[in-house]
Amino acid sequence: MSLESVVLEHVPPSYKVYLALFRNVQNAGFLHQQLLARNADFEYAFIDASMIADAYRRFGVSPSTSDLFVVKITFPNESNPVPASSESISQHLRDNVQGDAVPATDEIIEGITDVRTVRKNYKLNGLAWLDGVKDEVVKRKEIERLVLGGMALRGV
Repeated sequence: MSLESVVLEHVPPSYKVYLALFRNVQNAGFLHQQLLARNADFEYAFIDASMIADAYRRFGVSPSTSDLFVVKITFPNESNPVPASSESISQHLRDNVQGDAVPATDEIIEGITDVRTVRKNYKLNGLAWLDGVKDEVVKRKEIERLVLGGMALRGV
């Protein structure tokens, strides 16, 4: 399984961020139920990979999810001074996610992303200048730039 460690410069080094990507997920309903039940063993962010951004209610795992990002953040605290290791997280995901673990590369993510839904959710439809861009690579880069800008502004 491909569990990646992500370094965030603005957080202490004791915080670890792990990311996994699964395709062809067969048990998204089960995973969704674990979150609804607040099962502590499933303290992950399960994100529908066809829509990677914004609010969990819109982009979180649903019973119909087939492409799934899994994000796990670990850090030491009083009740858990030694957080879970990448090996134990990988094993837990292998045991509980019925899907194909794949690397989270730009190419794979690009193939998964539902651009129409991204444009709808970020209110990017009806922009004449964007619709006028004929080069699909350039158009996708412009959409990415607009989405990232929108995400940054929402965080302000």
